Amino acid sequence: MTGTFQYRDHIDFRDATIHGDAIGVKNEYLPRPATTVWNALPAPPPVFTGREDELAALLQALESSAEESGGVVVSSAAASVAGMGGVGKSALTAMAAHRACQEGWFTRVLWVDLYGYSPGIQALTADRALDVLLRALGVDHKELPATVQEKSALYRSQLAQVAAAQGGPVLVVADNAAGAAQVRPLLPGPGGNRLIVTSRRLLSTLTGVRHLRLDALTPEASLDLLTSLLAAADPDHPHLSDPQGLKRVARLCAGLPLALQIAAGLMVRSTRGTPTRLADQLRGTSPVERLKDEENTLHTVFDLSYEELTPDHARVFVLLGRAPGATISTAAATVLTGLDEDTLIEMLDDLAAAHLITDHPATDRWGMHDLLADYTRTREVSGERDALVRLLDHYTAMTEAANAHLRALPGEETPGTFADRSGATAWLDAEHTTLIDAVRVADRIGHTSAAVNLPLNLAEYLKQRRFFADKVTVNTVARDTARRMGDRHNEAKAWNNLGIALQEMGETDEAIDALDRALACCEETGDRHREASTLNSLGLALHRVPRFEEAITALERARALHIENGNRRGEAIARHSLGEVLRKMGRFEDALDSFRCALALHQELGNRPSEARAVHGIGNVLRDTHRFEEAITALRHALALHRDAGEHHSEATAWHNLSYALRENGQFGESVSALERAVELYAGTGDDYWRATAQDQLDELRREGMSG
Repeated sequence: MTGTFQYRDHIDFRDATIHGDAIGVKNEYLPRPATTVWNALPAPPPVFTGREDELAALLQALESSAEESGGVVVSSAAASVAGMGGVGKSALTAMAAHRACQEGWFTRVLWVDLYGYSPGIQALTADRALDVLLRALGVDHKELPATVQEKSALYRSQLAQVAAAQGGPVLVVADNAAGAAQVRPLLPGPGGNRLIVTSRRLLSTLTGVRHLRLDALTPEASLDLLTSLLAAADPDHPHLSDPQGLKRVARLCAGLPLALQIAAGLMVRSTRGTPTRLADQLRGTSPVERLKDEENTLHTVFDLSYEELTPDHARVFVLLGRAPGATISTAAATVLTGLDEDTLIEMLDDLAAAHLITDHPATDRWGMHDLLADYTRTREVSGERDALVRLLDHYTAMTEAANAHLRALPGEETPGTFADRSGATAWLDAEHTTLIDAVRVADRIGHTSAAVNLPLNLAEYLKQRRFFADKVTVNTVARDTARRMGDRHNEAKAWNNLGIALQEMGETDEAIDALDRALACCEETGDRHREASTLNSLGLALHRVPRFEEAITALERARALHIENGNRRGEAIARHSLGEVLRKMGRFEDALDSFRCALALHQELGNRPSEARAVHGIGNVLRDTHRFEEAITALRHALALHRDAGEHHSEATAWHNLSYALRENGQFGESVSALERAVELYAGTGDDYWRATAQDQLDELRREGMSG
């Protein structure tokens, strides 16, 4: 076989002479598998009764034709329980989702908790919820769009693509929404994909959505659920022989499944008392207490369950409710409680059996209903602050070790806390929302070290994952804390992190102001290393305005300081940044020199991703100056380096730029092939904007070829 061109991932047969059989291989770049919320449905409740009509209505809505609205909202809206938690919204939704999947209506399920009512935890914004869902749909964190509108459009497109690839629609469940604004961008649009939202409010402003009001259980259904829970624990439980007492307990639980579950747990754990005695305790003795509303009923049930706990169990329960985050790992819980793992797990199992916490064995984590977490705030345990300080110090040490892995160059020594960079990133992904909340807890209890160092340790991770809103949130805490302490050194770091995040969010003026303040802190403390990195950030922000001359001045100063400090990595970054600005200014030869200097330094340091970006920059400048043969060689090299580094979007961009160079060099057929590869890769990374742009250019190129 002659006349072929072999590349790293394919062979070009267009000019080939073939003798005998030929086998072609086509690589498919599919969305990356989700690591968090794909098919992460909570287990259906082991006992489900009293909601048959509501379940049927919800399933009917899910089975509706693709022309229907595509959204179902489950909310607690009856006047008697308006806004009340514990009425069973999540259990109903989990049961419906499992039934729908068993029927084959959906091939995939996405589940996300919006934390709309979790005490002490900031609810997910629509922007943040879309980040979580898009990553689960295979969109690389580096390719997340900037605005909610763009993310929402990409989300709908990705849902459609996944449904087409899997041969069936996707079900999205958004649990615990606080309001319509949090949910509206999550609506899947026309087609077979469906959304279920649970909320304590009737989200009546959502149009094109079918609403299902969930009331408290009837007295009959309450009794049925209570007896079923007891029978599930022990079919011969002695309390089953006291139907009148059980009826009173069921009635006094006000039709709230959460209260009924905990009451059942109380009776399972204590065979000495009778249901009648428990009913007397629930009812109280004063006329006022006999008129309890649902919230007070829950509080009374919580009180009785809490009083049944041993002091050690009660301490663990309260500490778990006070800990940052909606869930906690077993490892972190051992630090929080100060107990050995075996003892702790036994106690956690006891609390789970009492329905006071929830076990998530697949992820080795433990959670608590938000109403129970709120209840723990009414209880005091000794040593609470010391326990939280231990936990925050643990998170600070872990994030410091993880950050070292994220920043390490090949050959650099890293802490043994994690085996490698992947392990560090996986831990950060699992703990992300907990760590953001941990910063708030550190600020609340006055643990200044954690309030400053946790945000600084998270800066690189939040940048790589493009969680810029979170980066602004935590670094605002770090900045304010450092300022109160008179710690200008760390205040400068926090200002710099804020500047970088604000720049990525399109708030360029605010970013420049933050970076100017960081520089003022650096000049005051004489921190030349931080000053150099801040000047680099400032130069990139200034060139976006565009204030090119000021950008060049800042970047030249950054380069000089990095050289003075002996920071080769920083020098390489500054030279690359200079190359980008000089190219924008049309100073192509200067840009080429700057990129080449950066390339040499990156190669010396073994920084392969940055080496790829430098080669890519060189290729772009060569194309700008019509040196097409050299540009083609450089861009082919860049795309191979991007692929080796796992940077699929950058590889797509390199193919895209290569197609321009090939076309301008008269290599029409190869230009079409390069653009086809760009379209494939853009689709694989979930970048609909550039996929559509490249596809339009490809269609135009093909039309030109046909007309020519």
